[in-house]
Amino acid sequence: MALRRLLPALRPYIPRFVPLSTAPAVREQPAAGPGALPGRGSAKAVRPPVPAVDFGNAQEAYRSRRTWELARSLLVLHLCAWPALLARHEQLLYVSRKLLGQRLFNKLMKMTFYGHFVAGEDQESIQPLLRHNRAFGVSAILDYGVEEDLSPEEAEHKETE
Repeated sequence: MALRRLLPALRPYIPRFVPLSTAPAVREQPAAGPGALPGRGSAKAVRPPVPAVDFGNAQEAYRSRRTWELARSLLVLHLCAWPALLARHEQLLYVSRKLLGQRLFNKLMKMTFYGHFVAGEDQESIQPLLRHNRAFGVSAILDYGVEEDLSPEEAEHKETE
């Protein structure tokens, strides 16, 4: 009953969730193939449409993200801005690993920081995310991260794999 009286007063402060289309918007890209060279005739190479991403429009820029991904991003942003966490992150990781155990600790990290910053563990696990992002016009920059002590030769060998 009290909630019914409070809701109209709080309505301006409650975020509105507008249904967004998750279908990628497309725009035609001009052909720039060998048929488009000057002096070679007017044959045009046909290219598939390239999705358009308008980062000036927040609704459009985040269209490809799911609600739980945006919530995770907000959580990670706030945790990374917390000075106490940054100052004692190594101790907190050690204690949480001991309290939760390795398996639960790994699950928690994959749901938060690791899941936010890392696409996957190997080439096969990142493919669905790459396809999803590509459908919305977002390309990937892949970086091989080595988190163990390796000789330069071993690191180069693993990188070429």
